[in-house]
Order: sequence, then structure tokens, then C-alpha cells
Amino acid sequence: MLIDGLNDQGLNVGLFYFPGYAQYAEATPENSAKGMAPAQVTAWILSNCATVAEVKEKIGDIALLPVVLDLIGIVPDLHIKVQDPTGACITIEPRGGELKAYDNPVRVLTNAPEFPWHLTNLNTYVTVSADYPAGKNIGDLKLAPFGMGAGAFGLPGDFSPPSRFVRMAFFLQVAEPQETSGHAVGTMFHFLNNFDIPPGSALPPAGVSEKYPDYTSWTVVSDLAKKQYHWKTFGNQNVRMIDLAQALKAAGDKKVTVEMGPQDRDTFTPSPMVEVK
Repeated sequence: MLIDGLNDQGLNVGLFYFPGYAQYAEATPENSAKGMAPAQVTAWILSNCATVAEVKEKIGDIALLPVVLDLIGIVPDLHIKVQDPTGACITIEPRGGELKAYDNPVRVLTNAPEFPWHLTNLNTYVTVSADYPAGKNIGDLKLAPFGMGAGAFGLPGDFSPPSRFVRMAFFLQVAEPQETSGHAVGTMFHFLNNFDIPPGSALPPAGVSEKYPDYTSWTVVSDLAKKQYHWKTFGNQNVRMIDLAQALKAAGDKKVTVEMGPQDRDTFTPSPMVEVK
């Protein structure tokens, strides 16, 4: 199962958990020839499409069926974010047995509920601004912000999917112009640091906390222009990178696997010690 991927055309596909909202097609003789498991959809898109426009054109050629993923023993509820180097972006959701493709103007996706709801919810935060707020007087009482950090007041800071969606949409809208894609990669990691869930801060439902503890095990940023894949893990916060063109040339026609690094919450690999002279 490919959870996140980048192909040699710069097309990026990411799967996101969609609990309670995924409505897959029923397996029938009519759709058996185009049916596939949800776990296969990332590989299919990356193997058959070069642009978001092609994905929108071809997504009707497949049907996602409720196939159990052996790794977790259930049918994985998911929806999909697809983006290409032009900035075009869509969200694909299995609803009512069909795959619905929505244009994604904010280029953000989290989890449940359905994508159109997240866009509507942004109206709740239309007054949130990055600007430093002005002071005001109430009679003889002078009120002023306490200091730096007063901007973005009211932006939700919890780890729920709606709050994370709003927070990232805000960060992208107020981002300063980036001189290079390298600068943009660094900025994106700073944005994503705001979504790093520390162990114990957002517990899953009772009875599953030991099997599926909720914390951020890895973070990735794809440079779609340079076709470079950057990542860090819970146990190693150093950002590493694979250049796809170089990797494909080195691999030839063979499959090559690179370990992401330690993701366990009990593991931490520090950077090499700095020698002081």
C-alpha cells in the first residue's frame, strides 16, 4: 500500500484517513473488471497519470471496492489528495459508491468529514488575520496586545481534522513569496511542525491506545518541480531527501527500498555531535 507517492512527472498522491465517511462501490459483475482495493489506488494513479487533469479524466475508469487490508484487518476508509507541478489540485472521495473529484483551491486535506464540509467551515474563520491587532480604548482604559504573536488570534490549535484543515489553509494563504523551491520546502516543514502530535496529547478511543497510539511518526514534503522527496521521522528529526531522477537512474529496472528511519515513539536518533574546538 502506497500512502504517499511521487512519480517521474511530478504528480503527487497522498492517502488520508476518512473514518466513517468512505462509501465504496459494491462488487458486481459489471464493475469487477475495473474494481480495485483502496490500498491500490495510489499506485494506479501514479502509474497511469502525469497531471491532475488526466486523473480527473481517468478516475471514472476504476471502482474502489471494500477490500480488507490484511495489515490492519479492516477495509481502510480513505480519501485522496492529488497535486501536480502546475499547482492544480483535487480531492477524490468515495461517496455513494462513486469516486467524486473536487477541485481543491486551498491545496489542503486532513481527515473526516467530507471535503466540501471543510471548505464551508472556512467561513467560520474569515476574520482571522495575520496582522498585528490595533489597540483600543474603553473610556480611560487603554488596551493593547501583549506582544508579538498576537496575530492569527482565534486560529484553532487542536489536532482535530477540521482544526488542522483550517490551520494549514491559513498558513498557506499568509505565506511569504518563496525565492526557490528549496526555500518552499523549508517553509513547508516549519508549517508542518505545527501539526506534529506529541505522544499522549491526543489519545485515540478507549481500547485502541496501545495498538494504535496517536502521534506523528513521519512527515514528508514533496518538491514537485525538482521531483525530490523530503522526509523526517519521529525517531530522527534530520530531514533526508531522495532525488527521484537520480534514484530511478541508479535503480535501473529493479525495485529499490530505502528505510525511512526510526518511527517508534521510544526511539530517538540524535544528530552527530558537534565538535567544539
